[in-house]
Amino acid sequence: MIDQNDPSFLKGLFDELDARAKMAKGISQVNDSFEFDGKVLMQAERSLSYEVLQKIMYTSMMAGYADVKLAVVSK
Repeated sequence: MIDQNDPSFLKGLFDELDARAKMAKGISQVNDSFEFDGKVLMQAERSLSYEVLQKIMYTSMMAGYADVKLAVVSK
């Protein structure tokens, strides 16, 4: 589901993240103790290519998740 106009944009991922961001923003409007912070923590297997990881990070940022962090497991 790569966008033909933007090969780095993953439409399915964007739709899911955008829906979750909208839901979180809606909750924050009625609940002062909750705030959408736009954070996402990613953990991936070593076999995942950096190209795919870049697309995931890019799409996440486009959906309003600008604070992207990567989790790593050291051996």
